[in-house]
Amino acid sequence: MITTLVIIFPVFENTAYTLTYSKNEMQSIKSNFSGNYLTNTADTFDNFKKNAADYSILHLSNHADAGDVITPASIKFYDQESFIQNYTS
Repeated sequence: MITTLVIIFPVFENTAYTLTYSKNEMQSIKSNFSGNYLTNTADTFDNFKKNAADYSILHLSNHADAGDVITPASIKFYDQESFIQNYTS
């Protein structure tokens, strides 16, 4: 089993952003891989930053936006939308 896996599943239940199939996706992955599963309110940008460097595989089941010439690309975590410049140096 891979033990260096962090999985991000905000699900966004009971919101306009609900990810209907995220729970099924998470259960499927859990049945095959051990790892750190950050779900619902635990899927914060701070938790992502704290955990990302400790794992060799990151799986995000979040909303994202590719951006355009005005708005940068972003990933939506449970607590905030994070723009691509937060991941580059």
